[in-house]
Amino acid sequence: MKKFYRSFTIVLLMTLAMNIVAQSNNKSSRSDVDYASSPYWIEMMQDHSVNFYEVQKAFEIYFQDREKGKGSGWKQFKRWEYYMEPRVFPTGNRINSSQAWHEMKAFNKSNTAERNTNDNNWMPLGPATSQNVTGHWNPGLGRINVVARDPIDTATLYIGAPA
Repeated sequence: MKKFYRSFTIVLLMTLAMNIVAQSNNKSSRSDVDYASSPYWIEMMQDHSVNFYEVQKAFEIYFQDREKGKGSGWKQFKRWEYYMEPRVFPTGNRINSSQAWHEMKAFNKSNTAERNTNDNNWMPLGPATSQNVTGHWNPGLGRINVVARDPIDTATLYIGAPA
């Protein structure tokens, strides 16, 4: 009978220990209270295995009753969110960036001949001048957020910027 209790106790302790370890590794076991009390969204952003929508939820709960001022991390998250949202699967799963990098390298390696034969004659269409309205704007610096091929002349690309 003592052997039974000792074996039972060992199995019970091992089961409890495995559950504790599993829960500490399981990021989805965190509750809304956890998200509100600590900025878990920061480490979740950096872990590509965490679902994008879970990161958003943790962020929104954390900032529900907080200031969004300088140094809070709010702006940095919004930039990350703006960048990541169009790059996730509909389920919220994120793309493995290292796998995408290796795929691109393999593609470039197998398509080097075609890539080197292109001889392009790029011509800017404008605008060629700009106004310095704010006193601190640097012409020529910015981001491009849209590229489209002309449906009639496939040799023409149009590029646009938000400003």
